[in-house]
Amino acid sequence: MIVAKFGGTSLATPDNVKRVVEIIKADPRRRIIVVSAPGKRSKGDTKVTDLLFEMFLKKERGKNFDDEYNDFAQRFLDIEAAFGIKTDLRETLDKFYAEIQTGSADFITSTGEYFMAKTLAAILGFEYVEVDQTGVLSFKVIRQPRPAENKFAVDLETSQKNFAPFRNKNIVVAGFYGVTPEGSIYTFPRGGSDITGAVIANIADAILYENWTDVDGVFDKDPNKFSDAKHFAVLTYSEVEMLGRNGANVLHPDAINFARIKNIPIKILNTFKPDHPGTLIK
Repeated sequence: MIVAKFGGTSLATPDNVKRVVEIIKADPRRRIIVVSAPGKRSKGDTKVTDLLFEMFLKKERGKNFDDEYNDFAQRFLDIEAAFGIKTDLRETLDKFYAEIQTGSADFITSTGEYFMAKTLAAILGFEYVEVDQTGVLSFKVIRQPRPAENKFAVDLETSQKNFAPFRNKNIVVAGFYGVTPEGSIYTFPRGGSDITGAVIANIADAILYENWTDVDGVFDKDPNKFSDAKHFAVLTYSEVEMLGRNGANVLHPDAINFARIKNIPIKILNTFKPDHPGTLIK
């Protein structure tokens, strides 16, 4: 079984989502799908997560955030319309609008992944697994000298136990967030859907973790800026970490670590060139 994670650019438009669906259906081993929130549709566009951050900030300042909310909601309604599916999307969006006024920053900013996962599951006919209700990505408290400084870390043991009923199903999981022992939403740093994918690959004992993005794998520098950027066909976990420390745009270190614990290979692939071999990390 393969865990396949799709980034924001891969899910930015209805046409891009159609590409993602084709990729998933091309290999029946891609049974566990992890998604980011939709990214920019064009150069001057706004990422869905940035719209959500702006909504939170305006809510905190007592300002109207209807423009941002309407833009946010329309992104998912457009995807639903493009596939001709009928879901409870509009009702769920209306419920979310009502919850914004009392919602935490983590709750509000996690909903891009939430709505993307629900929508893609409906398109694929896969089961949508609600992270906060099932605890498939659970955190534990890391005690600090003072209680106010307590931090959270992924609780692999609890996550694996909670994930067990879904291991042999076709499912879609939202990236970027998990649930604390108290039941609150807690988000990873930006780009955290990569970490979610690696955690899910770990607890599902996947044979491969695919990370689908908008570049042909790992390079020594940004291929969009440097024509002499060197592409790597195969890298070790340690080599990827070193490239990241030297400024290359690679996976979050935590994503690498969760895969390395069980020696799960990672493939960085391009949604827009699915036949390109990408980069294998092992």
